[in-house]
Amino acid sequence: MKQHYKIHSKETTVRVLNTEVSAVRKKNIVKQAVRVIEEDKIGIAGAIGSCKLEDLESQAKSNLSIGIPYPYELNPVKKESVILNDCDLSHDGLKDTVEEILDFLKAYDEFDFSEVAKLVEETISFTDSQGTDLVYEDKYVEIGFILKEKALANLFDGFLAYSGRHFDMDKFKSFNKKLLKAYSNKVDMPEEKELPVIFMEGEDLLRLKLLQELNGEKIGSKASIFTEKIGSKMFNDKFNVVQNFNPVTAFRPFFDKEGTVMENYKYPLITNGVINCGFSNKKVANRYDLPETGSATGAFDDVPSIGYTNLSFEVDSENLESIGKAIMVVIAAGGDYTSDGAFATPVQKAFLYDAGNIVGVLPEFQIKSHLYDMFGKDYIGTFESPFYSNDHGKVTVCKMTID
Repeated sequence: MKQHYKIHSKETTVRVLNTEVSAVRKKNIVKQAVRVIEEDKIGIAGAIGSCKLEDLESQAKSNLSIGIPYPYELNPVKKESVILNDCDLSHDGLKDTVEEILDFLKAYDEFDFSEVAKLVEETISFTDSQGTDLVYEDKYVEIGFILKEKALANLFDGFLAYSGRHFDMDKFKSFNKKLLKAYSNKVDMPEEKELPVIFMEGEDLLRLKLLQELNGEKIGSKASIFTEKIGSKMFNDKFNVVQNFNPVTAFRPFFDKEGTVMENYKYPLITNGVINCGFSNKKVANRYDLPETGSATGAFDDVPSIGYTNLSFEVDSENLESIGKAIMVVIAAGGDYTSDGAFATPVQKAFLYDAGNIVGVLPEFQIKSHLYDMFGKDYIGTFESPFYSNDHGKVTVCKMTID
């Protein structure tokens, strides 16, 4: 069996420093690897740039002598392509778009803005000698500007961000006018000791414990707090967590590094509060007799391994405004979970949110909860985001103790 994994990435990056364009960088890179699987062993050879596949195949065959085991059932033949080419920004026009954004931001001269905007165009393919042919092609923009208040000594005080394929300048300006106005309004902490706390999707601190404990290697080796809770209801009735490889919303291939494709590009890990299973690749599923969820990752020229995957909370609620008064977290660094799931973190920057309005900036404080509470009795819901920062953004809201 021969497998060919290829990444063709074209990027234009506009770097911004102190609200001015400081550099434009372009790159066009091809990475590819050939894997040869024979007699339950795998040999891999990879290269960056142009090369002959025959040379990589020969080197991969030679590397079989290393003796890396790969005694796993191979995937059935599958042919599928997902091509997302509806982004209307161009590589040559990205700098002009960024300069228009900066012209808008210069009106807020109490702030400096830095970091990057990036246009990504990539094609990732997986083929094998049995006829499998998987292709993911995409083009999207990522804007991530660090905001710093000139009057403060902090390294940074917040972010202006957008990721997606349909950038709308008017919507970006309209939303960030409200956001920057809120930054200029300092408000007192609410008197309540418990309040709903809003986290943006992708907030790693919120998902970190789930990513750690749902790892199939950890579950199978009985090191996870979920090992004895598979099949048990541990969270809120409406709490659903999936491994999301849907390219439209996840901005990634619909297949993993082993060419595994899940139905509807998702795998349910937690359904209606019940823990179904952890995420796994072929090796972990085989070793511990677990469901294979297509979670293989790693460098393009490495043996596929298990690592973090793309966890996504499913939308289960409507109308974020209905939660009333809440805290919207912007920067929360230095917190963590204990081994049993207790959670606490200082919050360096947050907004007071009230019935749809971002009111103003709160003083620093701390929040705390427990994994089984924040996604259990204190879980309010996951909503489609009303904030213009992502074409498919979500926010998750949990009630927490405010200290």
